[in-house]
Amino acid sequence: MNELRRHEERDLSVRVIVIFAVALVAFGLAAQGLVGALFTRYHVREKQRDTPPSPLREAKFQPSAPRLQVNPAGDLETIRRREKQLLSSYGWVDRDHGTVRIPVDQAMKRIAERGLPSRPAPRSAD
Repeated sequence: MNELRRHEERDLSVRVIVIFAVALVAFGLAAQGLVGALFTRYHVREKQRDTPPSPLREAKFQPSAPRLQVNPAGDLETIRRREKQLLSSYGWVDRDHGTVRIPVDQAMKRIAERGLPSRPAPRSAD
């Protein structure tokens, strides 16, 4: 035996590779043909159905107005203006329960002056 040989002495069989490739192509073509035959059969069966098409298929449905937002930047500005007005003004939130809205800067001043309300400390069982 020659010690200088440092490669595989048995190569892969070309015959096996060719048979595998042919089988793979044949399987792919058979699967493609089967799927095509199924689609054709389903298409023919769908055409033969005696149920009428849905009346909604022909209806021209229009969503309620406004269908398009003509000026998105302007709409956003309007919303922000309303929010700013609400956050910087006094008003009733719920008159029956006596809940009011005050401007954010006034609320921050009151919290800075009075502090946040806290719960009483729990009694320790001594």
